[in-house]
Amino acid sequence: MKRFLSAATATIVLLAFGTAAQASGSAKVPHLAGSSANLNNAKFQPGSYSLKVHVMGQEVSALMVKAQDSVQLSQNIQVFDQFNKPIAATISMNGETAMIAFAQPVKPDTVLRLDLKNVQNPNALPTAFFSVSSQVVGLGSEIALGTIQVTTRYGRI
Repeated sequence: MKRFLSAATATIVLLAFGTAAQASGSAKVPHLAGSSANLNNAKFQPGSYSLKVHVMGQEVSALMVKAQDSVQLSQNIQVFDQFNKPIAATISMNGETAMIAFAQPVKPDTVLRLDLKNVQNPNALPTAFFSVSSQVVGLGSEIALGTIQVTTRYGRI
């Protein structure tokens, strides 16, 4: 009887995890899709970072990006779609957070590339973290998309 209960419990747990994994794979929400850094050799000169956001489900009207630790963003941010076409947006800074308000809401199934230029990393941190959130059309609140890590490779030859 113990073996039967153990086997039944294991089967139920496996089915539950399989269903949860399947559901999360088909979720239709904006999410972070990748990152990269383009830095020059001088540690204390500004660098450029790229973040990718995949818009899914509903249209997105704005994105907010906040650099963590001592990394400092500038207003020099450009936005492109997956076809490398520029997306019209207004960039404003609110303290340490950059707000990217799109001229037209971004349609679902669009991959956005945010090129963050002139980013200061005065402590030459080997890893930079950026928190990203979005404003979805029809919702009044911000939705956190998560924190993305960008390896800078400072100090490596």
